[in-house]
Amino acid sequence: MLRRIAAPVEPAPEASSAILRANFDVERSAVDREGGPGVTISEQVAARLTPYLGEFNAAVWVKTVSERRLSRPVAELSLADVPALLEGLRPSLNTFIGRDAAGRLLQRIEREVT
Repeated sequence: MLRRIAAPVEPAPEASSAILRANFDVERSAVDREGGPGVTISEQVAARLTPYLGEFNAAVWVKTVSERRLSRPVAELSLADVPALLEGLRPSLNTFIGRDAAGRLLQRIEREVT
């Protein structure tokens, strides 16, 4: 016979607020890079992916697709490369957030990236 040794532990209220603060900080830093002078194409795309993938994963993913699909470093991306870059991101985004949501997100990124 199995006996319960201890009662289940509920997370402390301050733990959940710390998580919310961390998420807010990630979102705010992403917004800071959404556009403007000196912000690269890769930074703009990664900033828009950050709420879905996290800041680090978004940046690495954009870099990986740029290098593998477009055969160029992210620093050399131009507006003409955006459609091909987004198509390279599409298969994994479909898996992470679903086909419809991925399609809407990619359309938004294509409209907003300058």
